[in-house]
Amino acid sequence: MERIPEDADLVTITAGGNDLGYLGAVINAALTATFEGRPATFALANLLRKDIPVPSDADIARTADGLRAVVEGARRRAPRARILLVEYLPLFGAETRPGLFTSAQLTQFAELQHAVGEAYARTGMETVAVSREHALGSAEPWVNDYRGLLRLSSSFHPNAAGMRAVADAIAGQLDR
Repeated sequence: MERIPEDADLVTITAGGNDLGYLGAVINAALTATFEGRPATFALANLLRKDIPVPSDADIARTADGLRAVVEGARRRAPRARILLVEYLPLFGAETRPGLFTSAQLTQFAELQHAVGEAYARTGMETVAVSREHALGSAEPWVNDYRGLLRLSSSFHPNAAGMRAVADAIAGQLDR
């Protein structure tokens, strides 16, 4: 919070997914699938394999409370700023098909993705949402697919089109 200028006009915050294990579960499943497919690393896949979390109502409420606390901290730092919670770009949607992930995993990830959105909704704070139609597998995804071990840090994160979409959504929200 100390990096937020006290005279800021606008603060945008995207957070909460890690609280519910969302991106960690996606990356873990991607790595497990990668290592499973190679005889030399199959044993490592078994060590990495974890269940995809199923957040409870209490987990979602705790995440919403955490998001509210982050917003309140930003508000204390920049009391005149408009503070927007910016939802994660969706990774999984109707056009996402099994491949790296199984159908069951895709269903579980969609539920986790929904839980993160529910946590945002429960905050009661001003929230910016983006289209759900640009997930992996769509004609124009706004997030990077799994990019392999050497480019893991950019996997499942917004691409340039996604960042433009987020900027446009924020601008649209500011016009309201």
